[in-house]
Amino acid sequence: MRLGVRECVDVCFKALANIKIGNHVFKKGEPVIYFDTVTTSELTGESTTTYAQGGRGNSRLIAWDC
Repeated sequence: MRLGVRECVDVCFKALANIKIGNHVFKKGEPVIYFDTVTTSELTGESTTTYAQGGRGNSRLIAWDC
């Protein structure tokens, strides 16, 4: 399992196209909202299954999750 946290500062979201939010119309490229501090995080769980094989026809005998 992996865990990651990243902190960013001075984030500005700009309009990709002309858009109306409430009573205000934002032109393309105009700032819509500012954040002075933003934190992003990620939690990833990964596993792999490994098998022991043998016997007639090489069937799977047992499995481990790593």
